[in-house]
Amino acid sequence: MKVAIIGQDSDSFRLISSRISEFHEVVHIVDSDLRAFHRLKRRIKRKGFIWGFDHVLFLFYIKLLGFVRNIQSKNLNEYRALANKIETENTNEYPISKYIEEYGLEAIIICTNRIISREFLRECRNVPVYNIHVGYLPNYRGVYGGFWAIFNKELDKVGVTVHLVEPGIDTGSIVFRGCLDGWKDYSILQLPLIQINKALESHEKWLLNRPVIIEKNSDIYPIYYHPTLTEMFKFLIRR
Repeated sequence: MKVAIIGQDSDSFRLISSRISEFHEVVHIVDSDLRAFHRLKRRIKRKGFIWGFDHVLFLFYIKLLGFVRNIQSKNLNEYRALANKIETENTNEYPISKYIEEYGLEAIIICTNRIISREFLRECRNVPVYNIHVGYLPNYRGVYGGFWAIFNKELDKVGVTVHLVEPGIDTGSIVFRGCLDGWKDYSILQLPLIQINKALESHEKWLLNRPVIIEKNSDIYPIYYHPTLTEMFKFLIRR
């Protein structure tokens, strides 16, 4: 099966690549310009300066954790190299329909990427576009779904969802959903990777069966953003 993995180069991206490459022929389309600073400015304008400052402190904290983890662990370098790699500044401007025709793509997996445009999805035609979402949908849309489920003490919703991508944020029909056991054994940096692993262990259920919808999704629940440092400390206390 020929699969494209689209997103920002990250541990999550490389984990998906490594696992899917074991079974399928993979091409990587790497989005190099996600304009994180512009998104942060918009959120600060909406939520206020105090929230923004607290959020930036959280980002520095996560970077520090990642730096320490890279020193302590060699496993992070064991992912497969990204073969068949294409770089683009904006996924939504990439001529995906031409590539689908030339390469014979049968599925697309999105990972840590910008919001996909209607135009891009139209170009995909009959090729299913999946998102591995590190949260239990429809309850936990947005980012850090596992974190927020633990934070809200909804421990039965610490999980991962694979859904079809449609215009909107994490609203496409659900094709796989699983909950995690033993999440207390993992740090906040490890949790998303464990969630992704859960989805990849069952990839035959949603990728090869093309696609079997198990539940309709909804946008009635709020969208969650990155935590602040204050919320991170509350999380550690509750955990």
